[in-house]
Amino acid sequence: MSAAATATEWYAALARRLEDLKKPTVVVPTRNRVRMVSFRQRVDVLEVRVSERVAALGDDSLDAVTAFVRGEEGGRAALRVLFERIPSTPAKPRGGISRGLHHDLEVLADEERRAHFAGLSACPVVWGPRRRPRRQKSIRLGLYDPRGPIIRIHSRLDSPHVPAFFVGFVIFHELLHHELGVPRRGSRTRVHSPEFRARERQHPRYDDAMTWERRELRRLLAGRL
Repeated sequence: MSAAATATEWYAALARRLEDLKKPTVVVPTRNRVRMVSFRQRVDVLEVRVSERVAALGDDSLDAVTAFVRGEEGGRAALRVLFERIPSTPAKPRGGISRGLHHDLEVLADEERRAHFAGLSACPVVWGPRRRPRRQKSIRLGLYDPRGPIIRIHSRLDSPHVPAFFVGFVIFHELLHHELGVPRRGSRTRVHSPEFRARERQHPRYDDAMTWERRELRRLLAGRL
């Protein structure tokens, strides 16, 4: 039986369980990843909205959703327990692509993973949004977002004047964040710990990358590369 057929049966079963409520009930499948179960009274019907991610859990989720909609004791708590079983999904790279006009980030990321991060969990590497060039006082060449996780590389580096080894080093820097996380000392975070800096200096193109960045930073800030 296909997953679609199973989901259809699940929603039909939920509708049957709610048939004896005072108002007619309509069950609406959704793809909501935040508010995965909700219901509201309309003029003539009770509308129950349930995410496909909840329906995919089968009979256990059917019991919990039924109890919640009926207002039964423990229904809300059962739903919270259920939500903990739903696996988190990586953040979508909104508008992000890995293949640029001059550099393919996925190819460069694969080279860095093979050389320095054997066994590291997956983390997409994409270009950040392209904006009209303008002079900046500072520039963030890469950004690691642990919520995805996902790595975004500044689109100004997608230039024929930026060497591939430098883009690769920026990816390496962000992959280090992915591997080491952000350690805390008391209430403060240390984004670049001594361990991080030591590992970074071990990269074979570290000196080349630092030299290139110092030489070209002014043109990067001005958007002239």
